[in-house]
Amino acid sequence: ALEFQYKVTDRWKDLLPLFGIEEQAGKNRDILFDEFITKVKNFITSIDGFIAVKDLDSPKISKEDYIKNLDLMAEYANTDAITLTSYRPIDKGLYKKIFEYAWDGRKIDF
Repeated sequence: ALEFQYKVTDRWKDLLPLFGIEEQAGKNRDILFDEFITKVKNFITSIDGFIAVKDLDSPKISKEDYIKNLDLMAEYANTDAITLTSYRPIDKGLYKKIFEYAWDGRKIDF
């Protein structure tokens, strides 16, 4: 979600102090965001969280089953109230693409 919304908002900057990051004059926005995302991912793994769906142990899901259910997951996500409050317009197709990236924990680059 952070990577998806990054293209249209700087609200993520409000979280920088929580991760000990100072916004310095002249610091490139992309570099600052990469530093932030790295710290967020490090925090998630430090509490035994996972970054990629494929790393989830309980419940374990095969890539085949995951891919087979992409349309259903995208439909559920698209009908969730969070869709209405997204800073960036989103639809079922984008949700599906996000879920595809989530399997491997790939950076949202679209």
